[in-house]
Amino acid sequence: MRKLVSVALALSLMAPVGLSSVSAAEVNKGLVERVAPASPSYINGIPENELIQPLSSSGPFFHEYKSNSTPSRVEKFREIVYYTHDNSRSSTPFNMTARVEQTRSVGSEWYGNVSFSKEVKAGILAAVSVEVSGGVKETRSENEALGVSGSMTVPAYKHGKLTFYYAARSTQGTVKLKTWYDSLGSYVYTDVPISAKIHPTILDVHSVGETY
Repeated sequence: MRKLVSVALALSLMAPVGLSSVSAAEVNKGLVERVAPASPSYINGIPENELIQPLSSSGPFFHEYKSNSTPSRVEKFREIVYYTHDNSRSSTPFNMTARVEQTRSVGSEWYGNVSFSKEVKAGILAAVSVEVSGGVKETRSENEALGVSGSMTVPAYKHGKLTFYYAARSTQGTVKLKTWYDSLGSYVYTDVPISAKIHPTILDVHSVGETY
């Protein structure tokens, strides 16, 4: 069984004290790196770039969004990169320290029986931003977590894995949409329950260590 070990949180893009004069290549020396691929925003589990959303002058358009509760933190939202070290043939523990050298762009997740157009998502983001310190945004850009570091101790005769994650903010609520009907000469309003996992504007990255 894998054993989770406690590691320090890395919440800043700045190099940590004591490592400022050490290059990332030196810090990550001897470690195997695996960078997560870029991922778009997902709508109901489908990559947004695979969905075709026809434009319509009648809507539906965003009207308002009401959360059911305060947005909560999703700790392991998107994997950024992980490093591994084989210490299985050593009789001494290994101090494993790694720094993020590259990251890919990462989107958010949207769920609900609704067309999540850019206009609708913008309205929901604006509403949720009021409830989250620093606000929220839909996408993490490439290399945004560059320089974040973490560490763990790999026991003798064990393998170590240090994984960096983006944390997100989860929201559930109801979005009110409005659609124009020519036959009525007015808008018709519809309430639709939705949920979303969205990136906070402030960088929220942490590392998790495992031994096996």
